[in-house]
Amino acid sequence: MPRRGQVKLPSRSRDEVLADERRLNDLAELMPRDVINKRVMRFLDDNKGIVFEKLGEPNMFADAVSSRFAKAGYAASSSRNVSWTLPKESIEAELGIVARELTRDWVNSVLAAWRYWGRSRGVLYLDENFKPLSTPEVAKAAFDDWNSLRHRAGIALLSTIAVTAEDRDFIMQGFWTRLRDVLYPKRSIELPDRVNLVVRDGRQHMILQR
Repeated sequence: MPRRGQVKLPSRSRDEVLADERRLNDLAELMPRDVINKRVMRFLDDNKGIVFEKLGEPNMFADAVSSRFAKAGYAASSSRNVSWTLPKESIEAELGIVARELTRDWVNSVLAAWRYWGRSRGVLYLDENFKPLSTPEVAKAAFDDWNSLRHRAGIALLSTIAVTAEDRDFIMQGFWTRLRDVLYPKRSIELPDRVNLVVRDGRQHMILQR
């Protein structure tokens, strides 16, 4: 599992890895930063008792998020009594990590579906929110394996970033809107793993081999 802020990429030459990282960074720029800022700040305010314990520690946010369920009672009671100011640089770093990790998670979701059933058919169809579609031709076992993988990835993701599941879904809606705004005029966007995100016939989203 990659460390926070890092991107899990398939085995590539150094130049290909750097190019794929640039593609992911370009996609992360489409994340709605104002929405991320509001959601992260609300999360931190709701969990200030936990975060206060972790100030100054290298993995402050990761520890805070992974502890929030176990310490929910403490956080709720202590947050009323804690007066603190979180360093601006820590907040800015977390906003960037949230944007990159949510982008990475979406890209991994698409690439996993591509490997499970898209590549063998030469195309992976996506819904209006750029989520992989299971068509009648897709084997149930392949879709179930992908769905199980995504469930585990979702749990892991929310254990390492300062947003809730509801926050994630709201942020992603903003991301998909901005992704459409960029994709539709260009018709195609390069993704990692040598595939392209393509739109055809107005609103048909798909993944094709590059």
